[in-house]
Amino acid sequence: MHPYVALGVATFGPIDLTPTSPTYGYIQQTPKSGWSHTDVLTPLRSVNPSAPLKFDTDVNAPAMSEYALSVSSGSPCTSVAYVTVGTGVGVGIVVNGKPVHGLMHPEAGHVPVVPLPGDEFPGYSWGERCPFGGQHTVESIASGVGVLERLGYDAGKSEDRGVLKELGDGDPLREDRLVGGGHA
Repeated sequence: MHPYVALGVATFGPIDLTPTSPTYGYIQQTPKSGWSHTDVLTPLRSVNPSAPLKFDTDVNAPAMSEYALSVSSGSPCTSVAYVTVGTGVGVGIVVNGKPVHGLMHPEAGHVPVVPLPGDEFPGYSWGERCPFGGQHTVESIASGVGVLERLGYDAGKSEDRGVLKELGDGDPLREDRLVGGGHA
């Protein structure tokens, strides 16, 4: 087996991005079952400890890629925001060529939002493990988990997740429920 010559790891978070920290390279406390306090980097680094390494969030990595693409195209931008909506809602931000880090990475999915008039759906069932109890946050309402639960499905069942593919942008059921006039 040939060891790799460089290593880049992009993972969901929250993760410890401080190289001097004893938990650098770990996924921190997360609502994703079985992943809290997982050491992501140590087993990967053991293959070639001297290889150059980049470790960041699964949203900052594509944001950096978009930034690099703008630079290589000859039309560099100064800032990039990359948003992904899936199981959760993530945002990667690059300003002047550097990914934004701080106490934590940007958690736009946990931003509270005011419900639309008549919307009785408070947010997904992951609430007890999320900021604001998962109530009326971008992620609890707009993520795949939130949309499935709003429609009465179990987001933990793979057969139920397939229903999202069937809901087109103009689907009346989707439109009706997402603006608060639903039948649930």
